[in-house]
Amino acid sequence: MLGIVLVIVGFVLFHNAWFGLFGEVKGEKAGKTLSVVNFLGGASILAIAAFMLLSPDVYGGSYFSVMIYFMVGLTYIYIGFDHLYGLDAKPFGVFCLTGAIALFIGGVLTIEGGLDTWREVWLLICWFSWAFLWFILFLECALEKKFGKLTAVTCLVTTFYTGWIPGMMMLAGWW
Repeated sequence: MLGIVLVIVGFVLFHNAWFGLFGEVKGEKAGKTLSVVNFLGGASILAIAAFMLLSPDVYGGSYFSVMIYFMVGLTYIYIGFDHLYGLDAKPFGVFCLTGAIALFIGGVLTIEGGLDTWREVWLLICWFSWAFLWFILFLECALEKKFGKLTAVTCLVTTFYTGWIPGMMMLAGWW
């Protein structure tokens, strides 16, 4: 399941980063299209999270992973609505702060579990990268700090080493 989720995350993050770097999308046809990408990605991740939650043996025995999947899915759903309706970003920013904290805790739990393999080190880097990204979103949306293109660049870079590449490797059996 993780490989599928990572590919979806990579796909949606790439689209959000692309339009963040190369043009404003609210109220435009591209914004409506981008909202569909976010809705489909978010709904897919929410469906996977629900399946995992309802399965007799929760994925890896971790409700924490299921919670993170729900959090990511809801994030994309919100972003989809924002692209359609231009919502107030402050509540989303506060949501991102709680996400950043949860992701930081994921990193701490990974350290506590031991960094015995390169996969665990990669996972640690992912947790802290995602926490950083969500913290930037908190600062931009809730506190209205302006970072120019930093958020979009962070999304674009994060897409490849935390999403698309590892997700595709997992699905291809190379992980």
